[in-house]
Amino acid sequence: MKRTSNNEPQKKGFGIKNSFAMTVPIVVTRDFDQKITPRLTLTKTKMDSSSGVPQVVGQIANHEPTMFGQIKMHAWITKKNQTKKIYQKNAEKLSMAPRSTFNYAIETNNKILPKGHYTYHVKMVSGKKTFNLKQHFTVDGATREQVNKTLIDPEKPGINWWLWGSLGILLLLVIALVAYLIGRKRGVGEHDE
Repeated sequence: MKRTSNNEPQKKGFGIKNSFAMTVPIVVTRDFDQKITPRLTLTKTKMDSSSGVPQVVGQIANHEPTMFGQIKMHAWITKKNQTKKIYQKNAEKLSMAPRSTFNYAIETNNKILPKGHYTYHVKMVSGKKTFNLKQHFTVDGATREQVNKTLIDPEKPGINWWLWGSLGILLLLVIALVAYLIGRKRGVGEHDE
C-alpha cells in the first residue's frame, strides 16, 4: 500500500487513481455446551375483544435467541393484591420461538370485567425451568366501552330499577291525591244541597 498526500505537486496530464477493498475473513465460534436460558417478560396486559368475545390478553416476550418447547402454561386473573382467581386457563405442549412474542388470552365468560385494578399471572414450566410472571392492569370506563363496541353480543345497559320504582310510587301518590281531591270536592257539593 502506498500512502498519498496532497502535498505532492500536481502534474498536468491524464492519470488514474486506483482504490481497492479488502475482505478479511472472521471465524466466529460458539461453545455449544453453554446453554442459553430464555429470558421471559410479560410486556403488555389489557382487556380486549378482538375475537368478538371479552378476554384479557397478556403478551409474553422471549428476549433470548433460544427456542424452547413442551411448555405447560397456567394463567389466571385476580383482583390486584388478592389471591382469589377470577378467571383462569391452562395449556400444554406449547413452544416459543427465539426473540418472539405471543399473546395468551383468558376468556371472561362473555362478561366485561367491572371497573377496577387487576393482576394477570402466568406460570410457565418447560422441563426443569419454571417462569412466574405477573403484571397489573386497570379496567376503566373507556376500556369497557371500547371492548363493548367490538363484541358479537354487546352488553346492554341495565334497567335502573330504583329510578323506575321511585317514579311508579310517585305516580301512584299523584293519582291517589287527585282522586282524594275529586272525591272531597264531590262530597262537599252533595252535602250543600
